[in-house]
Amino acid sequence: MEAVGEEKGATVAEEGKMMKEQGEKGVVASTSEAEKEKMVEAKGEKAVAASEAEGGKMVEGQGEKAVATSEAEDVKMVEGKGEKAVATTEAEDVKMVEGKGEKAVATTEAEDVKMVEWKGEKAVAATEAEIGTSEPKDVAGGRLITLKSSDGKVHRASVAAAQLSVILSGMIEEVVTDDEVVIVPLVDGPTLVTVLEYCTKHAEVAAAARGTSAVAFATASKALEAWDRDFLDRLTMDALHDLFVASNFLEIQGLLNAIAQKAADVIKGKTTEQIRDAFNIVNDLTPEQEATAAELRRKYTWDYHPEA
Repeated sequence: MEAVGEEKGATVAEEGKMMKEQGEKGVVASTSEAEKEKMVEAKGEKAVAASEAEGGKMVEGQGEKAVATSEAEDVKMVEGKGEKAVATTEAEDVKMVEGKGEKAVATTEAEDVKMVEWKGEKAVAATEAEIGTSEPKDVAGGRLITLKSSDGKVHRASVAAAQLSVILSGMIEEVVTDDEVVIVPLVDGPTLVTVLEYCTKHAEVAAAARGTSAVAFATASKALEAWDRDFLDRLTMDALHDLFVASNFLEIQGLLNAIAQKAADVIKGKTTEQIRDAFNIVNDLTPEQEATAAELRRKYTWDYHPEA
């Protein structure tokens, strides 16, 4: 019994020891598990931290790379846009320069035209001031010629008008170009203007009457004769004398006849002194010559109009 009791006691003791050991082992296991959990947690935290760090680095790296890529792309885009902008600006500058150039050329051409027109108007005005007449009309569709009087003045006349003069008609036959100048000697500017006025009027009437009936032609001729009288009446005796000399030199028979008729009208019914006064003639006869003249007037009374 005592042996059995001792065995049981030993068994219990062993079981207790075993339980203690197991308890200690459990504690150890629990401790180990706790440590493992801590280790796992630590590793997890470390892994998470490492992962986060790596993730952060990766994110930062990718971010930096993305930023660098974005910046590079932005730079390229800016450069591209800059190059495009420069190219566009250069193209616009070229267009602007071309536009300004074309505008400048157009402006220059317009100014040149205006200057040419202004110079032409100025030249015409100067010529009109010099000769006292305007540009003659292009009679009957004929061309115009340029005449220069003995005093160097330039005059324009239609060929149809100039051909009323035998001399001018021969001169213009030798004219090759329209800008060639025909020199008219022995006729000054004012007298040539008067000659051309007469010739232009007669050329116009002749052109208008061409192809009309005989009655219309006769009517035009009578009207022209009246115009001739008015034309010569407005001239002074000095101007009439110069016109007579010029028409004689230029061989304008119609004008010569008109002046002769004018002189006859002036002389008609006048005494010697009145005729002298009318033509500004100075009496340069000596007393002996004057007596002889008086004797001749008495002798040939049939051909003399006695003084009143």
